[in-house]
Amino acid sequence: MAGNNNNNNNNNNNNNNNNNNNNNNNNNNNNNNNNNNNNNNNNNNNNNNNNNNNNNNNNNNNNNNNNNNNNNNNNNNNNNNNNNNNNNNNNNNNNNNNNNNNNNNNNNNNNNNNNNNNNNNGRNAFNLKLF
Repeated sequence: MAGNNNNNNNNNNNNNNNNNNNNNNNNNNNNNNNNNNNNNNNNNNNNNNNNNNNNNNNNNNNNNNNNNNNNNNNNNNNNNNNNNNNNNNNNNNNNNNNNNNNNNNNNNNNNNNNNNNNNNNGRNAFNLKLF
């Protein structure tokens, strides 16, 4: 009987040791799973942050492109306005020149008419003296 009791005690101790080992293994597995989950969560967070940064960079680039386009459009409009102003100034100068030429022609015509009238008056006076 004493021998049986010893065997039973040994078996019980072995069973307890096995149970403890199993519990330790389970705890280790749970810890490993938790660590893996934490790592996965961290990776996901990092990926999300990277995606957000990329989106922000893309938005900034788009804004910069839009600003550049607006600046180019403004420059083009300014150039067009300057060209229009230059054309208007040229047209005004041409009109002024034409007006000056017309005035000069009118003055010349008036002078010629006056000269002709003076000549005619002189002839008429001379003719009257003859008669």
